Amino acid sequence: MSIHKKMAVIAADVEREANEKRADMFALSRHRIETFVQKTKEEAILKAEDTIELEVFKLKKIQQEELARYKHEAKKKIWRKREELLDNLYTLVYKRLEEYVKTKDYQEWLYKKLEEETDKKAGIIIALSQNDFENMKAGFLNAVANDDISIGGYKLIMPDSKKMVDNTINSKLTEHFDNFRDVWVQAINVTI
Repeated sequence: MSIHKKMAVIAADVEREANEKRADMFALSRHRIETFVQKTKEEAILKAEDTIELEVFKLKKIQQEELARYKHEAKKKIWRKREELLDNLYTLVYKRLEEYVKTKDYQEWLYKKLEEETDKKAGIIIALSQNDFENMKAGFLNAVANDDISIGGYKLIMPDSKKMVDNTINSKLTEHFDNFRDVWVQAINVTI
C-alpha cells in the first residue's frame, strides 16, 4: 500500500473519529440544553404557581376587606334607619301623650293615683306639671307646680326620708323607650 493510500486511510479514520466525537459532543450539548430548558420550565412553573398563590391570597384579602367594609356600611345604614324610626316613634307617642293629658280620662286617672299615694304616705309633697297643678290643687293641699314635668304624671317627694319617686310620663316614656331600644338593638344584632 502506498503512502498516499495509507494517508488517505488515516485521514478517513481521523475524520470518522472526529465526526463521532463531534456527534457525541452535539448529543451531549443537546442533552444539556434540553435538561437546562426543562429545569428552567419547571422553575418558571413553580415561580408562576407561587405568584398565582400570592395574587389569589391578595385578592381574597381585598375581597374580605371590601366585604367587611360593605357589612360595616350596611350596619351603619341600619343603625341610622333604626334611630330615625325610634325618633319618629318617640315623637308620635309623645304627641299622643300630650293629647291624652288633656282628656278627662287622664284627669280621673291622675286624681285616683294621687289619692292612692297620699293615703299611703303622710307628709309627702306632690310635684305636678303646671297644667295638672291648676286642675288638681283644690284636691291636694300638698301639691306644687314643677316646671321639670313637661307632659304629666307626678313626683312624690318625701322630705323626711329625702326620697323621691318619679312617676312622670316623661320618665316612664324614657324608661320604656330605653328598654325598647335595648330589645331592638339585641334583635338587630342577632339578625346582622
